[in-house]
Amino acid sequence: MKYFSLVLKRRVKAEESSVTISESLLKYLSRKELIEIIQYKDSDNMPKSQDLMEMENEELLKLIEDELFVLAYMSSLWCKELSDESAKKEKKQESKEDAQKSSSAIASSGKHASVLPNKKKSLK
Repeated sequence: MKYFSLVLKRRVKAEESSVTISESLLKYLSRKELIEIIQYKDSDNMPKSQDLMEMENEELLKLIEDELFVLAYMSSLWCKELSDESAKKEKKQESKEDAQKSSSAIASSGKHASVLPNKKKSLK
């Protein structure tokens, strides 16, 4: 996150709109993530001639072209993680509420059973 804040600060201060991508990103991103970023960036017009699996990491970075695409990809992942976590919490809460309803239903049916008269035959 700190890296991206530095990128954005540099962009704001720059008078020219020079688009660069630092090779230092290779320390933080896996090859799989680089390929996913390219696919995220060029989802509609991905050239068939480029076999991403055969390309070197530096070549993949050149295809990304701009660090802002990395930031956009990472923020979409973070949003997805947040929505997944909230969905899990909601599901867990619903399960908990269902369990409470079931246990209270069982408890209330037990109370009614104890009120019923006991029909034991007495031995004389």
